[in-house]
Amino acid sequence: MSNRGQVEKRGDSWGFRASFTDDAGIRRHIRRADKRWTKKDAQRALTETLAQIDAGHALGSATQTVADYLLGWLDTYGQTADVKPGTIHQHRINVERYIIPRIGNLRMSDVKRARVARFVADLTQTVGNRSHRTLSPKTVRNITSTLSRAFADAVDHQVITRNPCERLSLPRWERPELRPWDGEQVGRFLAYCDAQAEPHAALYRLALLHGLRRGELAGLRWVDVDFDAATVSVAQTRVMVGSQQVTQSPKTKSGRRTISIDPGTIDALRRLHVEQIDQARTLGASTFALVATRPDGQPIHPDRLLTRFRTLSAEAGLPITRLHDARHASATMMLSVVAPSLVVSAHLGHSKPSITLDVYAHALPKADRLAADALGAAIDAIIAQQPLTKHGRGMDAEWTRNQPNQD
Repeated sequence: MSNRGQVEKRGDSWGFRASFTDDAGIRRHIRRADKRWTKKDAQRALTETLAQIDAGHALGSATQTVADYLLGWLDTYGQTADVKPGTIHQHRINVERYIIPRIGNLRMSDVKRARVARFVADLTQTVGNRSHRTLSPKTVRNITSTLSRAFADAVDHQVITRNPCERLSLPRWERPELRPWDGEQVGRFLAYCDAQAEPHAALYRLALLHGLRRGELAGLRWVDVDFDAATVSVAQTRVMVGSQQVTQSPKTKSGRRTISIDPGTIDALRRLHVEQIDQARTLGASTFALVATRPDGQPIHPDRLLTRFRTLSAEAGLPITRLHDARHASATMMLSVVAPSLVVSAHLGHSKPSITLDVYAHALPKADRLAADALGAAIDAIIAQQPLTKHGRGMDAEWTRNQPNQD
C-alpha cells in the first residue's frame, strides 16, 4: 500500500490532498479543507490521515456495515486525533450499547437521513439501564453526536458522499434549572468542615469559592500552588475512564489557567501542606506531590471527594448536591457581587464569556440590581459632596455669577 499527500491553500482555506492504493489495488483520493485551519492544522490533519493508512486502516468503504466501520473508526480515532481518553470511552459506549444494536447491520451506503431519523426516534423510546426511564434528550443528542462525528469522518475520507446526520430534528433539551447553595449555605458548610477538622476542607473551598472541577481538584499538585502570589494553576486533571484513573491535560485551552485565590483558601492550603509534610516525614517519604491525597500519600479516588462532600453536606443539615454544583455556587456568588462576566469566565475555565452568561443567567437579575444600586449610591455620594446641593436656589444664583462670560 503506497500513499502520498501535500497541503494546499484553497482560497481562504488551508487543506490537503492525498492518494493511496488500497488492498484491492484501487487508487483512492482524499481532499479536505477547512476555513478555520492554518497551514499547520492542515499538515497535522494530513499526517493523521496518512498514519491511518499506514496503520492498515482502509478508511472504510460504502459497502461495509456500519458496525465494521464504527469499530474501525473507534480503534483509530483516538490514536490519530487529539481526543481525551474519556471522550473515546464515551464514544465506545454510545457505539456498542446504542448504535450497533440498531443500525450496525446496515451498509454505510444505505444509511440515509430518514433512516437516522428513525434511529433517533427509537432512542427516545429506549429505557435507560439504571433509571428504568426513557433516555433523556441530552443522552439522545450525545449518542447522535457520536454517530455524526463518525459519519463526518467517513465523508472526509470519501467513504460516503454525505453525512446523513446533518439537519436532523433532535429532541429538545433545556438546561436544567440550577439551584446552587447561596453564600450563607457555603459559609455554613465550610464552618462545619473547620469544626470537624475535615482534611479535605481546602479542596472544598477551592470548589465552592473558585469553581474548580472534581477532576481539577484530584489532579492539583503542590507545584501548581503559588503561596506568595496567592494563585493556583490548573495544569492537569485526574478523572475516571471506566474503572481506571487517568491523569491528563485539561480538555480545552481555556481550561488550562492560573487563577487568583482568596487569603482564606491560601491559608487553608498552607495548613494542609504543613500537615502533609509531617505525614510524609512520619512515613519516611518525601513530600507528597498531589494536594488531594490519603494519609498514606496515595492519590484520593476522585469519587471519594464526591461521597465525602455529600456526607458532610448531610451532617451540616444542607441540601445534598453534586460536587459539581459547588462550581455553580462559586459562579453564582461571583456574578452576584458584580464580578465582570469576562473575569468569571476565565476563572471557571470557560472558552468564552457567552457560555458563562448562558449557564448562569439566573444570577444576572441580582447582579443587575446590585450594579444599579452600587452605581447610584456612588453617584449620590459624589453629589452629596458638592456645595451646589447644600444651598439650594441661592447657590444657583451664585453659581451663575461665578461662571465665565459665555458671550
